[in-house]
Amino acid sequence: EDKDQLEFEYEPGKYRVKITNKKAAQSSTLYVPRASYKDLHPNPPRIECISLSPDGEMAATGAQDASIRIWQIKDGTLRRDLKGHIGDINSLQFFPSSKVLLSSSSDYTLKIWDIANSSCGATLSGHSSGILSSSIIDRGRNILSS
Repeated sequence: EDKDQLEFEYEPGKYRVKITNKKAAQSSTLYVPRASYKDLHPNPPRIECISLSPDGEMAATGAQDASIRIWQIKDGTLRRDLKGHIGDINSLQFFPSSKVLLSSSSDYTLKIWDIANSSCGATLSGHSSGILSSSIIDRGRNILSS
């Protein structure tokens, strides 16, 4: 009975599927990736963490090789490659503005990144071991890490 309420639309070459619930008069569009991560990187480093921006535009991946990459969600293109950590990236989180990223690493540091220009605005140190987790409180005035 519920199956009759759903309508699926796919346009070849558009890389998306639209699903409409006729009963609720709502629809969602799912974007299909044009290439997999492995297609883009033949010998990819192991991804340790991922974070999605609050505005839904970007995804950040942190890897075992200390790299942080910012991806455009809509088409899967690489927007930024952030360099600065020297250990595994264990945690990533976007600030509420979606313009700033917090990273934590096994190199005992946290970094705050300006995504627009790929720069590290601050490096926070003081841990006596690798940082496995971090979190942004409220609008980003405070950070927790462990």
